[in-house]
Parts: sequence; structure tokens; C-alpha cells
Amino acid sequence: FAVITAYFLVGLSPDMTWLNIGADQASYVIAAKTGAGAGLSGAPLYILLGGILLRIPGLSSLNPFWVLGLLSALPAVGTCIMVFLITKKLTKNSFSPYLAALVFATAFAVWSEATITETYMTATMAMSFTVYFCVTKRWKSMGIAQAVSLGLHPLTIFATIPCLVFMWLDKRNTKQLGLVLLIVSAGLIFQLRNTFVSHPTTNTFFLDSPVSTLITSAGGYFGLTAWPIASSVQRAWENFLVFGSTLWAV
Repeated sequence: FAVITAYFLVGLSPDMTWLNIGADQASYVIAAKTGAGAGLSGAPLYILLGGILLRIPGLSSLNPFWVLGLLSALPAVGTCIMVFLITKKLTKNSFSPYLAALVFATAFAVWSEATITETYMTATMAMSFTVYFCVTKRWKSMGIAQAVSLGLHPLTIFATIPCLVFMWLDKRNTKQLGLVLLIVSAGLIFQLRNTFVSHPTTNTFFLDSPVSTLITSAGGYFGLTAWPIASSVQRAWENFLVFGSTLWAV
């Protein structure tokens, strides 16, 4: 895992990059510096963590894109460790956990997100904790991991729902299910942050209320099925600003 850590840290982009078409890097850096919301969902917990990281002595003077990139590289390592532990729990083959961690670490989709400023690896690590606590049947811990996940990215629901179904099928305990759902719902508190902060980023219009946040998140991340116009316009506006500012700089 030391080698994997070095692998991601050495590859970490020193500045803003066009890898993955630039993603939402500028939006996240601005939001972390100002405390605003960013991205379709506002990424409240990610922005809080990023803001803390950018204010740590020794890191505050470094390039903010590299600093926030640590929230991708280090969680990628954490996810590799969780993949190792999950595989170890599910198989008796002593070689399989190492292979699983290596396959995850070397996947291009992982590399492309683990070396830039983005929310996906932080959210992926939270999901890996959710799965680990699920397979080890530590239900309350699973609920906490799911609550944290909701504060990072709405896509984490793809890990939350199957794990809740698995828990229900394992015990069919209504009281236990209710308790875990209560813990999970606490993660929605993070989303309230978007209501009380200003949004001086490209997402201003789309973060004006929890309702518009929910709709545009659904539209953007679940196949543009809920409200395709909103998320499409938002993405076009972001791309216009990114490319426009680049041309202006040139």
C-alpha cells in the first residue's frame, strides 16, 4: 500500500488539468476557499473538508488544485485498502485481496479521478466503507458511512440502497432497519448547508434551494431523466466559462 500511495501522490496533478475535460476543479477550489456550494449537488461535506485542508499551515501556501487533489489521491489509497479487506472477507484465497486492490488502483477510471481535484474518490471511499460494514454486518457503522456518503455525492445512493436491502434480507428486523435509516437520514443535514451559503460559482442558479439542488442532481447524475434542461444548461454554462477564461488568458 506504500507503493500505491506513492503511485497516486507522484501522479497527482500539480495544477488544474484538462484530464476528464477539467471536471469541476475550478468550481471546487473556489467553493473551498469561499465556503460556497459547488457542483450540481453542492458537495457540502467535500467543500468543508477542502476548506479545512486549504487552511492548514504548510498547505495553505501551496497550489490549491494540488492540495484539494489530496482529497482524491489519499481516499483512492483508502479505497484500495477497503477493497483488500472486503475481498479478504469474501474469499479464502490469500492472493485475491492483493489482486483486487491492484486491479482497482491501476484502473484508468480510478487513476483519472484520483489525480485531480474531484469528489468521486472521496465518495468512493465512503461507499467502500459502507460495503465493508455491510459484509461484516456492522449495521450502525454502515449507517454512519452512508450518512457521510450523502454529504459527499448523490451517486453514493447506488451503494446505500443495495446494502440496506441486504441488511433487511439478512434479519428482516423492522426496528433495526428504522434505526439505520434514521442514521442515514442524518446525512441530509449536510445538504442544508447549501441553503445558507452564497454561491459565487458557476452553479449559482442551480443551488438556490434544496428543491432545485435535488432536481438538478437527479437530472445530471441519473441519466438526465428528472429535469434534463437544467443540468444540460448548467454544464454548458460551466464549459463556456472554462473555455472562455482559457481563451482570455491566452
